[in-house]
Amino acid sequence: PHTSLCGAMDLGDRLRGAIESCKWPLRHVTISVGVSCIEPATDSSSSLISLADRALYVSKAAGRNPVANLSAHTASPADKMSSTNGQNLANVNANERTCTAQPH
Repeated sequence: PHTSLCGAMDLGDRLRGAIESCKWPLRHVTISVGVSCIEPATDSSSSLISLADRALYVSKAAGRNPVANLSAHTASPADKMSSTNGQNLANVNANERTCTAQPH
């Protein structure tokens, strides 16, 4: 709650990194993360959940261990989509607001 898209991407990347760095007993584990944020074009909680769900599928399609986002303005995965590949975050663009998160 009360987090920008950049903050949500950063949180998703920190969670992704924490899971990736754990010593799992059977095998190496990674996650794919999809995020979205409420904005003026988001008309309901169900559309927010739908965007996050679609972002998760975009993340999974990008390979293992990424973080991806979709906003109401990036209505399809073919449109602008920002993602990380598990290495760092860079130039996350959401509704013409750009922010850059530093590598961990």
